[in-house]
Amino acid sequence: MKWLIGLFLSFNLLLAGSLFEFLGGQKKGTTSLLFLKIAPGGAQVAMGEVGVSMANDATCLYWNPSLASFLKSDNSVAFTYRKWVVDQDYAYVGGVKSIGKYQRLGFYIVGLSSGYFKETDENHPYGTGRYISSSDIALGIAYSRNVSDRFAFGVTLKMAYENLAGVYGYTGLLDVGTMYEVGYKDVQIGVSLSNLGPDFSLKGKYISEDGDTVKYDSYSVPVIYRIGVKGKLKDWLLGAFEIEKPSDDVEAFRVGFSFIPVEYAAFHIGFRLNNTPMGDSYFSRGVNFGFTVSKETSLHKGLYLSYTAEQMGYLGISHVITTGVNF
Repeated sequence: MKWLIGLFLSFNLLLAGSLFEFLGGQKKGTTSLLFLKIAPGGAQVAMGEVGVSMANDATCLYWNPSLASFLKSDNSVAFTYRKWVVDQDYAYVGGVKSIGKYQRLGFYIVGLSSGYFKETDENHPYGTGRYISSSDIALGIAYSRNVSDRFAFGVTLKMAYENLAGVYGYTGLLDVGTMYEVGYKDVQIGVSLSNLGPDFSLKGKYISEDGDTVKYDSYSVPVIYRIGVKGKLKDWLLGAFEIEKPSDDVEAFRVGFSFIPVEYAAFHIGFRLNNTPMGDSYFSRGVNFGFTVSKETSLHKGLYLSYTAEQMGYLGISHVITTGVNF
């Protein structure tokens, strides 16, 4: 079993190198369904979005489906709400259920909605008189299995849908991930590859200015490769590091820490390096912070609440609230 795990980890490291070379460079604006890059999970976001190796709650399905096997409870339900840019609302609801000693099932639904806003075009900069809206939805079903007490793999099948002013499209996607527990100071290594699937295309046709009927173009989806490690630096200090490589941007290096002064509270801080989408100052590179409070009830249920402030440079702060129960 050890040689199999070692071979698998070596393969993933080689895959990471090949992806960095193949995907490399700046490719912003070349993919669709960008809401798939918005992360849930208050603690993970507060620590700089280092979720690929952190099994805290049911939000782990977004980062790495194999994390479900390393949740401390058999079942978990989580809800995340965050106020996104230009007054958009983002929500995530997920759950994980044990279906045996070595297997777990998970599900989640995630959505992004703009509400209604004025329609404008080049001839009507102050509005056409119509109000339109946009919405994005993804549904995922995950399966995770322990190969040993330290190694697990997981897959997620999901459907992503987008609608803008009545023009819509959808596609099926696949996430895969693995997790390995080293056995020293709670060190865990996670690897995942998200959003594998066909190109996304809008349904229907539109009439061009010269009167021709034209089909909508197809665009690739943002494939994301992540590899990361987390572990205890002290009994009261947790650290995590992650490398993320999306297909439409340069790689980002993320590092985060959780300070745990008492059993029921933790304070988080995280940094996103080599990732400057919102400005050039150090602060806009992404310094996140937040906290988590939890409570064990007499019914053996662990209730928790997390709040995070995510720095987004010139676009301000995105507030993230996550709550749920592990049981």
